[in-house]
Amino acid sequence: MNPMRYLIYSITITICATIAGVADPTSEPDPFADHPTDEPAHVKGEFFTAAGLTVKPLVGWNPQLVTRENWPDVTAPTTFNRSFEAPTAVWRIDGGFLASFNAGEFGGALFFSPHGAKRWSKIVDAHVSHLERFEGDSYLAVGGLAHLQTTEGKAFLITRSNTGKWNTKIAFETQVGVPLILGTTFTDAFLEAKAEKLIVIGLDSHWGWNPLFGISQQGAVHYLGERLKDKESEQDGTGQPATRSQSKSEGGDKPQPEAEGRSR
Repeated sequence: MNPMRYLIYSITITICATIAGVADPTSEPDPFADHPTDEPAHVKGEFFTAAGLTVKPLVGWNPQLVTRENWPDVTAPTTFNRSFEAPTAVWRIDGGFLASFNAGEFGGALFFSPHGAKRWSKIVDAHVSHLERFEGDSYLAVGGLAHLQTTEGKAFLITRSNTGKWNTKIAFETQVGVPLILGTTFTDAFLEAKAEKLIVIGLDSHWGWNPLFGISQQGAVHYLGERLKDKESEQDGTGQPATRSQSKSEGGDKPQPEAEGRSR
């Protein structure tokens, strides 16, 4: 089976699945263990998709990424996984913090802790490397694992009710790439009655064909085709898209965690 056909058949979209349980010690190694969530996007500048949409890259972190010296004083959740001694990343949200713990091949999870609390509560039992807010208490969390010729990952819809209860479900799942959040776009080009925000994800994959998907706040998944060219490239006449390696080499553009007192 050729790689493109394998990719198409390997991607599954699940309408609703509740995430629960403890970390799985048989998980494959975490591709982000050696280079945790350093940046919110792997692209620089706007770009087009084959579906005719313009994708705008993320600007900063939403929710706010907390600097290490300002992490909350919360007991490490080693009862879930003895390797969860320190978080990979911590985000500030209304009423508390979200924290990602990645233990490589021994698992990963996303936790929540209210302000003033001393314990973490697990809300996603999977590796989470990127987090982006739709609006209010609705988020998209993505991450995955890579090992040798195997790459896989998921995208989760995470919402918090008025009573403070967290609900999660899988919106997207694949076995041929690690999902990455690239930016945002809107559904107006699909002639929908009302424009809807989509968080755009790509796949970090060795298959050589990198499809894009847009996920809505309700969990609808839109296939956006492949990435075309950057708007900036089109304007300067080169017509050449910036590659991922070129984007990463722009060291000065790497966003940093926001200061503790800064409001969004």
